[in-house]
This record gives sequence, C-alpha cells and structure tokens, in this order.
Amino acid sequence: MKASGKSQPNIWSAALIAAGCRARRIHGRSYRVRWQCAGDHVRFLARDEVVVEPLGVQLSAGEILEVRWAPNDTTYTYAIRPAGPRHAGSVQ
Repeated sequence: MKASGKSQPNIWSAALIAAGCRARRIHGRSYRVRWQCAGDHVRFLARDEVVVEPLGVQLSAGEILEVRWAPNDTTYTYAIRPAGPRHAGSVQ
C-alpha cells in the first residue's frame, strides 16, 4: 500500500490506495497517484491538469482531491479544494 501521512486508512481508503489510481495528464503521460492519509479521508495534490482514473475526476494544477467514506457504507464522497471554487460530489 503506497500512501503517506501519519494516519492509517480505513478499509475503503486502503482499497483505493491498493487499486493503483493514475493521474492522466490531459496532453501526455500519466503517473501514479500518491494518496496522503488524513484522518477520515485520503487526498491527492495534482501537479498538473489531470484526470484521476478510475474515478474520472478532473483536477487543475494545485487542486486537492479529497475522498472519504461514511462509516458502515460503501458510498464515497469527494471534494476538490483550492485553486478555484469548491466542488463536491457523491458516487454510489
């Protein structure tokens, strides 16, 4: 499992980390997402304009993707932070 930070991920976050998500640049190569564990969620800071696969979430350079799961649920929510207005969504 490749994640950094002092917190331990919950089971769903651990599964997301193990899935080997990729940050696909809009015009170029992709690179492995390095999730940071942060309490009840994991987050990823985009270095470039990318689409995080397999989630299909588009980020601009400098934006942070936060992903979390509600206790006892398989539904995740995500939020995109900084570099512009806040966006949030939920996927089941």
